[in-house]
Amino acid sequence: MRTIIPRTGILLMWIGIAVIGAIVYGIVNDQITATISPEFFSVFKRHQFAQVLEQIGLMDAPTRVQAIIIGALATWWYGLFLGIVLGISSMIGRYAPLSTRRYVYAAGWVLIATFGASVLFGAVAYFIEPLIKPDAGHWPFLAGIQHVRSAFAVGWWHNGAYLGALVATVMAGYRVQKQRRHGEDHSDVSGTGASQPRGV
Repeated sequence: MRTIIPRTGILLMWIGIAVIGAIVYGIVNDQITATISPEFFSVFKRHQFAQVLEQIGLMDAPTRVQAIIIGALATWWYGLFLGIVLGISSMIGRYAPLSTRRYVYAAGWVLIATFGASVLFGAVAYFIEPLIKPDAGHWPFLAGIQHVRSAFAVGWWHNGAYLGALVATVMAGYRVQKQRRHGEDHSDVSGTGASQPRGV
């Protein structure tokens, strides 16, 4: 019982770290994509999040301000998912849990992989747009957008983020389980570096 309670507290802290990390990622990511395609936010995202923006009085705010709100709202839930999946993989079971430092490292790796997938998908979409000539009939998020190529690239940048995040989360969960089985991290979950026996 004395072991379970501290672990629950650490797990909640880890989930909180993942949520905060995801929110920061979402805000930075959307500032980048708002630079590439302001219309993606001023037309598509503004409509998608219109109810929330109206409720907080930011419906007529500058695009970059709206991108901050949208970035946070679009990613916090993923941070929750990441924190739960990675936290359970890093702690639950008969092997010694990861240290907090290694957990943060694994979560950071997921965010970096997510960004890499975004860039890849966005770049591919940008280069193939002249070939496939996407329109709003087949790609509804392009409705009302004038600069189609950049918006199409940003749309797939965001799609790549979701797919990349999912794949990276699964891979990270598998990786930390493998680390624990092979005893690559024997530190306690507080990150102090104190040794813990297996089976705790």
